[in-house]
Amino acid sequence: MTEAELALIGLAMKAGALVVGASGVRAGLKRGQVVLVVVADDRSRRTDEKVVRLARGKGVRVQVGPASGGGRHRPAISRWNWYRECL
Repeated sequence: MTEAELALIGLAMKAGALVVGASGVRAGLKRGQVVLVVVADDRSRRTDEKVVRLARGKGVRVQVGPASGGGRHRPAISRWNWYRECL
C-alpha cells in the first residue's frame, strides 16, 4: 500500500468510518455494508478462513496492508485488520 492510501485509511479511522476486527467485519460483510477489506500481511490462517474467504465470496475487494506488529496493541493509526464500512 502506498503512503497516500495509508493516510486515507488513517483519516477514515479518525472519522469513525472503519470497522476493526474480524467479527465486526464479518457482520458487515453479511449485511452488505463493506466495500473494501484491508488485512495485515501477517494475518492468521483463521482470518483467511473467516474474513478473506467471505469477502471474496461476496465480491468485496481484499487488499493486503503492512504487518500489524504481531501484538494486541495498535500501531500509530490502528491495527491493519481494517475494514471500510460503506456509509
